[in-house]
Amino acid sequence: MEFRKKPFAFLFCFLSAGIVIGYGTRWPITGVLGAYAFFIILSLALSYRYPRVSFLFLAVSFVVLGMLLFQAHGPMPRKARRNDLRPYYYRTAAVQGVIVSHVQKRKFLRSDKYVFILDVWRVKQDGVWRERREKVLASAFGPRDLFYGDVIETSGKLYPPFNFFKDTFSYKDHLARKGIHTLLSVKAKAPVVILARRKGGRVMQAAMWVKERCKDVFVRYLTANESAIAQAILLGDRYLVPKELKALFVSTGTMHILVISGMHIGVMAFLILFLFQALSIKRSVRIILTILSLSFYALLTGAQPPVLRATLMACVFLCGMLLERQEDHVNSLALAGVVLLLVNPWNLLDAGFQLSFMSVLSILCFYPSTYRLARRVLRLKVLPRWADFFLQSLIVSIVVWISIAGIIAYYFRLVTPVTVIANVLLVPLLAPMMISCAGLVISGITVPVIAPAFAALTKITFNTMVAIVLWLSKVPFGSMRLPVFSLWQVIGYSVAGILFFVLIGRLAKRLT
Repeated sequence: MEFRKKPFAFLFCFLSAGIVIGYGTRWPITGVLGAYAFFIILSLALSYRYPRVSFLFLAVSFVVLGMLLFQAHGPMPRKARRNDLRPYYYRTAAVQGVIVSHVQKRKFLRSDKYVFILDVWRVKQDGVWRERREKVLASAFGPRDLFYGDVIETSGKLYPPFNFFKDTFSYKDHLARKGIHTLLSVKAKAPVVILARRKGGRVMQAAMWVKERCKDVFVRYLTANESAIAQAILLGDRYLVPKELKALFVSTGTMHILVISGMHIGVMAFLILFLFQALSIKRSVRIILTILSLSFYALLTGAQPPVLRATLMACVFLCGMLLERQEDHVNSLALAGVVLLLVNPWNLLDAGFQLSFMSVLSILCFYPSTYRLARRVLRLKVLPRWADFFLQSLIVSIVVWISIAGIIAYYFRLVTPVTVIANVLLVPLLAPMMISCAGLVISGITVPVIAPAFAALTKITFNTMVAIVLWLSKVPFGSMRLPVFSLWQVIGYSVAGILFFVLIGRLAKRLT
């Protein structure tokens, strides 16, 4: 019965278990495929007379499916990959390919640095062109005129990714999950020849064009720091945020404000729905247009994994509204998780996926009972709206912080108790910041006369946000570094956290 109520939640758990097993062990893919077929057939054969035994074998088959997915989608060993670029490592070679990502312009010393993903077609060395098909992360120094979809020919040094820090986070694995195993460095004096312009997908080209217009508006009306924050919050480009300012957000545990995630997508979905409602568009059409708009927005922000995860979750909830079915938020969240794991099983091992998934899950599962218990213990029967909003924000912040503190400690070896207060103060500013930024972009392109008003609102919100972060960064013991935090400690902390919230749930039931 429980499986029928939340089928995707069970499926997500079984798939996740299989992916973890596949990550920790190595099995022949033919053997895994045979085991999957065996358990599926056995489950179907027993489904009529022995439904409980059938469900057990079905669960095992989903675990094996997770192992199979990891085997099929995991990065292939170097020796098994065709068109390998390893023979060209640490040597200068000419390459031809097409730019398949947004071109990021960064400052590097006294020059510019352009970072993009290049889908390499051919490599030339010693006067001979050879077919090689692989995506590389390219860095081209000096002034360049590059855009998504440009087919280029250039020369540079190829080398493998490396890890910057001896920490839990692996930059090499981070790139591998994106299918990137090689870096390309193009010196400032090396020419970049444009063989063809705008050969990418039309929708993606339109998204990149809109993004460039948005950036132009921010640069025109805002200061450098304000423009950097605006681009991070609305467009997903964090590389322009100064290191000192970024360090303040990290130390207060509020870096998620600058990373487009569920909150940003939620605010954007609300704004789009509100706009279509103001235009008196039919409800079903309004929801479909919102889904399409969010999908375009995901492309505009570079289609980064956190954006795709949040967009997919939002689209699942919107589809539930469209079908007018009774919403089961946990099951909808699990459905989004299953889709993400089917697309790329490595998502389960990504810190961003774990943090965003656990944040939403903790709010859905633990917030209601914690909020009821808090009101009962504090004997708060009737509250003004502003006080109730503050209490809800505080409870959400506490629940999320407790739920993800172990993950943050494991990956970043950082504990930030000040995050609880920081989220209460900063999260309410996110919606006004996004509204003012969106208003500035729209007015700056269509009605420049009113753009300064939105620019002023953006400046006020920005300075308020930075002032709060600066003040919280000075709170004693607000942020503490850990020497080490092992995986077993994360598991122990998670078990203790679940038991703690289960106890709160039971107390809430007894007192209400």
